[in-house]
Amino acid sequence: TRIWCVYEAYLAYSWGKPIFTAMRPVRGVTFAVIALWVRFVAYFVLGYHFWCTCQLPFRQGLSAMLVPLMALSLYCRAPLARIVINESGVAYCGMLFSFGAHWSVEELDARGFAYSIVFACAWFSFFAGREVDRRWASQAEVEAAELRREFIGMLEDASSSVAQDRESILATITARGLERDVEQAIQILIDAGMSTPSLRSS
Repeated sequence: TRIWCVYEAYLAYSWGKPIFTAMRPVRGVTFAVIALWVRFVAYFVLGYHFWCTCQLPFRQGLSAMLVPLMALSLYCRAPLARIVINESGVAYCGMLFSFGAHWSVEELDARGFAYSIVFACAWFSFFAGREVDRRWASQAEVEAAELRREFIGMLEDASSSVAQDRESILATITARGLERDVEQAIQILIDAGMSTPSLRSS
C-alpha cells in the first residue's frame, strides 16, 4: 500500500467523504451474456420440440427446481457452484417455459404463448444477471487481494519512494490521533470496495 493512498484515505476520512476503489472493467461480460442467451434459446428449442416425450412428473420437477435455484444463486458463494447453479437455472427456465409455449401453440392460445415467452425471458434475465454479478465479484476479490499485498492493517506498512513524504504524512495523521480510524477506513475499503461515513460508523 502506497503512502499517498494512505494520505488520500486520511483526507477523505477527515472530510467525511466516501472512498471508492478504481476498478478495472470486467472483460468478457457481454460475450458471456450473449453465449448464455444462445444456450438459453437452445434449451428452449430443445424443450419445445421434445416436450411430448417428457412425462408430467418431469415437468413438475423442473418447475419445483426454479425457486430453490434462485435462492442458491443468491446465497451461495462458492465460485464453481455459482457457475453450475446459474447454468442450471438457464437450462431449467428455457425448457420449462418451452413446454407451456408448445401447449399454447397447439391450443391456439396466443396469450398463453406470450406469457410463456415473457416469463422465460424474465427468469433468464435473473440468472444472466447473477452470472454478471459473479464475474464482478470475482474481479473484486482479485483487486482486494492486490490492495492487501504487503499490507497487514498498519499504517507503518505503507511504503514510499521518497522517505520524507512517508514521514511527513505519517506525522500529520499521528498528530491528529487518527491512525486507527484511517486504518479502519482502509480495511473497510479493502473488504467492501468502498468506505463511506455510514460504513465507517457501523
